[in-house]
Amino acid sequence: MNNYELFFSSFTELISILILFNAFNKNLDNKFIKSFIIILLSSVVVVATNSFASWIGTLINFAFLVFILMLFYKKNMRSLIIEYTFIMIFIMVMELIVDRILIVFVFREINSEFLNYIFANTVMIILCICIYFCITDKFMFDIYKRINKLYFLLINLLIYGIIVKLIWNGDKYIVLENAFVFIVIPIVICIINLIFIIYIENIIEHKRILEIYNKYNPIILNLIDEIKRRQHDFKNHFTTIYGMILTYDEKELKNELKNYLESLQNSLSDIEEYIYMGNRVFAAVIYVKVREAEQKNINFSFSIEDNTIKFPLRGYELSEVLNNLIDNAFEAVMNMELDKKNVYLKIAQDEDEKYIEVGNTKPQIFERIIPNIFHKGFTTKKEDGHGYGLYNVKKIVQRYKGKIEVLIEDENVIFRITFPYTSMLG
Repeated sequence: MNNYELFFSSFTELISILILFNAFNKNLDNKFIKSFIIILLSSVVVVATNSFASWIGTLINFAFLVFILMLFYKKNMRSLIIEYTFIMIFIMVMELIVDRILIVFVFREINSEFLNYIFANTVMIILCICIYFCITDKFMFDIYKRINKLYFLLINLLIYGIIVKLIWNGDKYIVLENAFVFIVIPIVICIINLIFIIYIENIIEHKRILEIYNKYNPIILNLIDEIKRRQHDFKNHFTTIYGMILTYDEKELKNELKNYLESLQNSLSDIEEYIYMGNRVFAAVIYVKVREAEQKNINFSFSIEDNTIKFPLRGYELSEVLNNLIDNAFEAVMNMELDKKNVYLKIAQDEDEKYIEVGNTKPQIFERIIPNIFHKGFTTKKEDGHGYGLYNVKKIVQRYKGKIEVLIEDENVIFRITFPYTSMLG
C-alpha cells in the first residue's frame, strides 16, 4: 500500500479502537474531539514509520498510541492496561473472524490489500458502534470490581496481543492459516494464570486466618485461664461462706450472705458472658474493646441476642468489620463530654435478616461528611494513611450481598449491616 492507502486504512482501524475506548469512558468531556485528534496523529505516525522494519514500526505505533491516550484522557497505567487489553483482544478476534469470513469467502475475488482492509475495518466500525451503545455504566462498574485479581492475566494477554499484532502486520496469513493455534495459546495462558491466581488467593486466605488465630487465640486462652483460676477459688469462697455462717447471728447472716454472693456473681459474670459467645471472634474483639473503652472513659455496651448467630463473613473479615466500626465510633466520641461518650454494639436477627449495629453519640459535623464517609481515602484526620476503614467495611459487606446503612436516630449515629438469610454460609 502507498502512504495514502496506509493512512486511510490505519485511520479506519483506529476508529474502531477509539469507539471501544470511549465506551469505557462515556462520562469524559470532549471525548470525540480528543478521539479524532488521536486517530489523526496516530495515523500520521503509522505512515511515518512505514519505512521501518515491521516489528519496530508496530512497537513505535503502539507506544505512541498508549502515550497519547494517557495524555489526552489522563488515564493511569493500570486503568489503561485494563481497558486497552479488552479492546485489543476483541479487535484481534473480530479481525480474525472478519478476515476469514468476509475476505476469504465473500470477497475472495478482490485482490487489493487496501480494499480488503477497508471492508474489514468498515464491518469492525459498525460492530464497535453497536457495542458502544450496549455497554452500560453498571457493566463497567462490574468489570472494574472484578478485574483487580486478574490484572497480571491482562498484562500477559496484552503482551501476547502485541506479539500477535507484530506477526499480523508482518504477514497476516500466518495468523489466518494457524488460527486454531493462535486461539488455543491465550486459552492456555488464561488457565495457567487462573490456577496461579487461585493458588495465591488460597495462600493469602490461609495467612489471614492464621493472623486472626494468632491475634485472638491468646485472648480466648486468657479468658479460659481466668475462668479456671476463679473456679479454683471456689474452695476459698465456700470456706468464707461457712465461716460467715459460724460467726454471724441469724439476723445479720441473710443480708451478709446476699451481699457476698452478689459480689461473687458479678465477678464471674463479666468473664462468663465472653466464654458463652458462640463466635470466638465476637468474644475476642468485644473483650479487647471493653478494656479499651475503660481506658478511654467511653461507656461501651454490647448485646448479642443469640449466641448461635452466624454471618457469612470469614473470621478475618468479621474482625475487620467489627474493629473498624467500633474504632470509628470510639474516635467519634473521644473528644466529647463524659456523659456523651456512649457507644453500643448490637448483634441480632429477625425473621428476614441478621444484622450488626454499632451506634454512638452523633458528632456535630456528621451531616456534612455523610456523603463521603464510604469513599476511599476519606478522613477527617490530618495524618496520612487514614480513610480506608469504612471503605473496606463496605467492600466486605457488598461482597456477601449484604447492605450497610447509616441511620440517625435522636442523638445517635448508627451503622447497620444486614445480611439476608439467603446469603448465609452457615
